[in-house]
Amino acid sequence: MLPATAFLKFWGLSFFTLGVALVLLSVFYRLIDSDLGLHGLGKEAVIAVLASAVQGAGLWVTASIMPGGGLRSQIVPTILVGIIYYAAHVEKDWDGYEMTGILSFQMVVWSVGFFMLGGEFKIAAVVLVSFVGALIIIGNSAKGL
Repeated sequence: MLPATAFLKFWGLSFFTLGVALVLLSVFYRLIDSDLGLHGLGKEAVIAVLASAVQGAGLWVTASIMPGGGLRSQIVPTILVGIIYYAAHVEKDWDGYEMTGILSFQMVVWSVGFFMLGGEFKIAAVVLVSFVGALIIIGNSAKGL
């Protein structure tokens, strides 16, 4: 496979999972009657394209250096996405929970997609149900404050 093709695949996957994670996190924040503090759609799209390009490049580099690296190859690029989002939303008074939420939602989207494509439907269901259960507990705690 051409290196540019591999990079574009990683970038596309990163952009898709990041977009889905942002939409789901925004829905979760609305359910708990809170404001996520995102910019407009255009500005958020630019931030997502840049952040996913950095993440895709990081995944592409680590996949070419450490084939089969698995989770280890995603740690640094995913942290870079969190830093980019935090820096882009400094004026929105993010306190870190939002960044953790983006990373958590993206991790779950990656995991469920990976297991579904691998034919491991039971594991994907366990990950999804566990995450939804944790969100229910967090949401109830947040609404009670």
